[in-house]
Formats: sequence, C-alpha cells, structure tokens
Amino acid sequence: MLLQIYKANKAKLTATGLLALVLVGCTGQSGGGSAPIDERPQPPSQALRLHLVTRGETLYSIAFRYERDFRQLASINGLSGDYTIHPGQRLYLTEAAARDAGIVASNAASNASATGTRAAAVTRPVVRSTPTASNPTSASSAPQPAAPVLAPVTDNSWVWPQTGPIVRSFGSGDPVSKGIQISAPEGSPVLSAIDGVVVYSGSGLRGYGNLLIIKHDDAHLSAYAYNQELLAHEGDLVRSGQKIATVGSDAEGNNRLYFEIRLDGTPVDPIRYLPRR
Repeated sequence: MLLQIYKANKAKLTATGLLALVLVGCTGQSGGGSAPIDERPQPPSQALRLHLVTRGETLYSIAFRYERDFRQLASINGLSGDYTIHPGQRLYLTEAAARDAGIVASNAASNASATGTRAAAVTRPVVRSTPTASNPTSASSAPQPAAPVLAPVTDNSWVWPQTGPIVRSFGSGDPVSKGIQISAPEGSPVLSAIDGVVVYSGSGLRGYGNLLIIKHDDAHLSAYAYNQELLAHEGDLVRSGQKIATVGSDAEGNNRLYFEIRLDGTPVDPIRYLPRR
C-alpha cells in the first residue's frame, strides 16, 4: 500500500521539489555588475490586492511594478506628501482592498489630482544635483524633505537614451514589450532622456535587471533597464543627456538597453516622445 501511494505521488513530489529549488534560486541577489534578467511576465496586477514593502523599494518602484499611478497608490494608502514607506508596511493596491482592511480612502479618485500637487516629494533625502557614490537606504521610515517641483514635460524636449538601433519595438513579442530595446555595445553610455529626479535605483524588480526610474513631472516616468552599472542614485537630479548608467545585457546575453516611458502609470510607446533620427 505504501509503495502504491509513493508511486502515485512521485510526480507531484518531484514537481514540488523543483518548484522549491526555483523559488530559492530567485531570492538571491547579484553581488555586482549586471543583475540577472528574468523574462517571465510580472504577476497580473488586477489579481493582487496587497503588497508587502521590502527593503530597497520605493513607492515609485512598487507603482511601476503593478502599472499604477504613484499618486493614486499614495492616495489609496493615505500616504503623506513625502511618500515615505518602510520595510514590512502593507500597501493596498485597490480602493476596495484598502476599505476591506479598514483604511478610509476617502475620495481617493479625486484626491489623486490633489496628491499630484505634492508629487515633487520623493521617498529620499534632499535631491542632489550630481550623483554620489553612496545609495541612500530605501524604504526608510524617517520623514524626507520634498524635492523641487519639476517643470511639465513637453513633447519636443526628449532625447534618445542611446543611439543604437531599435531591435524590439513597443507592443511586440511575447510577452508583449512595454518599452523598446536598443542594441548597443556593452559599457556604452545610457543617457537621461529628459530632466528629472531619480526615484528608484536598484535590481529589485523582476525582469529589469539593474534598473533606474526617473520622474520627470507629475505624470511622466522613464525607466532604463538591463544596465551593467548604475551611475545615478535615488534622489539625484539629472539633466537631459546626462550619463546615468552603462549598457548591460538581456536574458539571452545580448547587449542592449531597455527603455520605457510611463504616462500616469501606463506604459506608452517611447517613439511618440523621442525625436526623429
């Protein structure tokens, strides 16, 4: 009888063991250089209601992960204007989830625009005009001073983050690409596409490797992934055309830059913004 039970469950046990090994392997972090790239799609945000903050995350990186407007996420969770979060904090991803948890998200939809007037604040220390070698601790519970207000983005003010050819366009492939991929030699410069403040610098978002997220105004964010080295850090004020990283490689080892633009939390085609070349 025991032998029959073992044989009947052998496949399940083997699959479970393999899954455990995969999960253990995914928890490790790179010790330097390009972070490992995992091309698996992100979990569907519509199926998730809660995110538990871990060290290294910012409100912006969490909103980016779930394709949410950071202002709406702040409003739902009743965050103050500096968007301070801390490890272990529960962030609710929908108004319904917040209400079920007893958090009053009064007029969250209308408050999103009001929150936008405070959106220059970041979860970081005072904005620096030039990058430094140290990276401030993420997800800090200490109050953070507000960053300067950024001028609204105009359609003709963007520059290319890299001059190489586009090898994957927006909306192509499986899973569907939410940005563009630009081929370039390893170690070549990655440039800020427009003035802004770095609101995330790290390798904590699955599928992006070493990632920079830059906030340009209340509505626009840009993201630079697959980097070999990050030269700008959270809180840095960067200028259009400034070198912020170096080109790394994707999951297949191809040297390229992955570039996204998000409008109110939603990915949009960067070609709509970048100048003709």
